[in-house]
Amino acid sequence: ERRKRSSSDAIISLPRIRRNRRTSLCIAAVIVLGLYYLLNLVTEPGDSREPKTVTPRIRFPYLYSSLSTTSAAGLRSWNQNVLFVAVDFKAAGRLAVTACEMSKHNRVQVHFALLGDSSVRVDYFQNLSGLGPESDCMITFHDGTTMAQLTLPLLGKAVKYAMVHLHRFLHPQVMFIDTENENPVVSKALKEAAGSSGIPMIELPDNAADKLRWMTRLGSQSLRAWNRPKVEIFIRCDTHHGNLERLLRSLQNADYFGITPSRITIEVGTTSPLHPFTEASIEGFNWPSRDRIGIRYPIFPPGSDSVSQAIHHVQSFYPADKDTSVLFLDPNVELSPYYFHWLYYATLEYLYAGYPEGADYELYGISLTAPKTFLNGTGPFNPNLAEAGAYLYAAPSTEAALFFPQTWKQFFTYFQWRIHEILMPTLRSSERNFTLPDVTPSAEFTSSWLLYFTEFAKATGSLMLYPNFGSDEILAICHSERPSAANYKMSSRSPGQNEQRLIQGMAMLDSLPGWNLP
Repeated sequence: ERRKRSSSDAIISLPRIRRNRRTSLCIAAVIVLGLYYLLNLVTEPGDSREPKTVTPRIRFPYLYSSLSTTSAAGLRSWNQNVLFVAVDFKAAGRLAVTACEMSKHNRVQVHFALLGDSSVRVDYFQNLSGLGPESDCMITFHDGTTMAQLTLPLLGKAVKYAMVHLHRFLHPQVMFIDTENENPVVSKALKEAAGSSGIPMIELPDNAADKLRWMTRLGSQSLRAWNRPKVEIFIRCDTHHGNLERLLRSLQNADYFGITPSRITIEVGTTSPLHPFTEASIEGFNWPSRDRIGIRYPIFPPGSDSVSQAIHHVQSFYPADKDTSVLFLDPNVELSPYYFHWLYYATLEYLYAGYPEGADYELYGISLTAPKTFLNGTGPFNPNLAEAGAYLYAAPSTEAALFFPQTWKQFFTYFQWRIHEILMPTLRSSERNFTLPDVTPSAEFTSSWLLYFTEFAKATGSLMLYPNFGSDEILAICHSERPSAANYKMSSRSPGQNEQRLIQGMAMLDSLPGWNLP
């Protein structure tokens, strides 16, 4: 019995011994792993012991106080709000000059947003630039700064976030920035924010306060269309000497404030072979870029009759879209460095802003030169203005004139009907679906396309804008060494007119009464 009991006790105790051994092994393994972890923690490189960088939260504690007081019109997508945005103090100072001047003319509501981190504040900038509450500049300032110091990548994000709030409350029609003085990261962030919000953006050059002072007189809809107008230049070249080279040089040396013509087309050899000197001038002309210069050399030149000449001229251009105008230039013309300023200013006002409101006429183009004679051939032409200022006239310019796209399309259709009637004399008057206007122009007009365009202008009540700055300075001079093929006899100049000088500064728009166009 004792032997049996001892054997049973041994059988029962064996599992307990194995269980204790397994538990001991597990505890030992946990202890070893813990020591291994502690040893690794102590012996890791030093950068793991450094405190981790905490990304600050981007908040704008001062922004809502100004946005909440803005007019309810800002909630509409169409309003008069324009927005100047800056992060750099130097860029803000340059923008502030233009913003202050723009606010004085009551055509737009000017808003100025200063963005960035806690190193800048709007009240300090206002006191520094003299734009505080006592200033005569009617600008609404917005403090889009944060409460924390931001790294450059975070600053770009903060700019985007602030623009979301500004767009939601203001719906600005256009945004002004100074990319020449802003950090490239900030400029990129502003451009991306404007693109995602659908806000047109204007990048102002350093000297915008002086060079683009006329821009401060534009309304919000004109400014919104700033990047839309496109200009194609068409030159019908003569077969002689350096007149074309002088014109091309004046085109290249003109000031375009970052906007250049979309294309330049030169038609050569319409009556006789091209002169080698003229050919060399064309081959060496690379502005604005070689891929935007087109050379046309007709295989069959137009006939000597007026109808063939008119057809050849009218079909030389057709607008690609509603924003592409054409500037016809006589090769004998020499342009002022500021000719493009005048064209752009008037185009934005008349073509995109519907200026003047409630007018009973339509503008079909803008001239750079004044008429020489009246329509009936008598002259010299005198607009009989009491003071300096631009004026409107029905007859088109023959030397340097820009034609709006919609008008040229309408004239193109009208011209097709007129030529159809001329080439088919058997067409009965009862079959006409139009009535010819009563026009009695001079012989010079009847010998070219000008006759048909004058008919069209009179039938539609359309007019052309002509410059008159009340001084001896003009926008374009048509030299009279030799008349051009495009102008026939109309290009001759009296000696006194050639004594006029080309405008070399933007003071020309100061002569407009109240800076107002007719």
